[in-house]
Amino acid sequence: MTKSILIVDDDSDFLEQNRMLLEANGYAVRTASSGRECLAKVEAARPDLIILDMVMGERTEGFDVSRELRNSEYTKGIPLVMITSVNDAIPFRIEPDRTWLPVDALIEKPVDPALLLSVVGRICGGGTTGAAPAPSGPAEGAAEARRPAGGGTPAGGPGSAR
Repeated sequence: MTKSILIVDDDSDFLEQNRMLLEANGYAVRTASSGRECLAKVEAARPDLIILDMVMGERTEGFDVSRELRNSEYTKGIPLVMITSVNDAIPFRIEPDRTWLPVDALIEKPVDPALLLSVVGRICGGGTTGAAPAPSGPAEGAAEARRPAGGGTPAGGPGSAR
């Protein structure tokens, strides 16, 4: 069965580029351009993974959506990968944690395609049953994906920002 991914970002070019990359690797992909649209699409059809931008129309939109998804019985098990460039703009590092940023992985923008495929493959396996998983490690020089503190495992949910 094909794994489904919902990509949420207010940048239409980012959505299209990563939709094409993931579809070419066997995943079924839907997109949303806001947190509100993300929540509506998740309610309509539960994805296997959500890739979420950290900062969209509202500065805290990605944070708010990730916490809302984690606080719902219906969605708390969906893996969340957050995408962000906010670490380039602030004097400290943002890392996943269970309360403030409850995501399974954090990937820095610009997103390296090999790293994205590696993180997606690690979390939900290949795009279709029987498909080979994505490469196991990031490409040389790629930004690293961060895991939650405390050794959290992807039991069901990953996210993004500019």
